[in-house]
Amino acid sequence: MIGWSPWERRSLALILETMLPSPGQGVPGLGDLDLTEFWERFEERAPPVLRIGLRGATWGLGLGALVFLGRPARFDALSPADRELLLERAAGSSVFAIRQMVMVVKVVASLAYFHDPAIQAWIRREATS
Repeated sequence: MIGWSPWERRSLALILETMLPSPGQGVPGLGDLDLTEFWERFEERAPPVLRIGLRGATWGLGLGALVFLGRPARFDALSPADRELLLERAAGSSVFAIRQMVMVVKVVASLAYFHDPAIQAWIRREATS
């Protein structure tokens, strides 16, 4: 991610990994995939509003523990259970902009996950089973 700080990259990776964990049955979660090619294409082709929205969502969710969990902590300092709870509470927020942050992350997480050839192959196998 061009121009992103190490904290932004680490926070985004954890947010995405929390959003799409492994479904089990030997299928990897988003955090298990090499997303290098995806991020290169994302930087080239994603609309600027999506790239800006993702960065804003990274900041909002990455620093959202005070609002959603009642304590000051960065996303990368939370336990996996607290990360999930933060995302659940943000997704259920009465504030439209906060729900949209979660939606932006869901969209990008899905695009990244289903960009991976191994995941595409797994989906094809499951569809024909």
